[in-house]
Amino acid sequence: MPSASPSAPAPVVIAINPHKTSWTAVAVDNRLQPLASIRIEVNRGGYRQLRRFAGR
Repeated sequence: MPSASPSAPAPVVIAINPHKTSWTAVAVDNRLQPLASIRIEVNRGGYRQLRRFAGR
């Protein structure tokens, strides 16, 4: 009987395109398929949003 061991999570890469007033971040899987994206303002609050996005 095969064991029911949990598989390792697939790698995810987050690419960030910085602009003067906004950051756009996209999370992609190992096949370069987009998983999620976010566009935020360049400020302290935006940085916190970016950290939360990366944490998911």
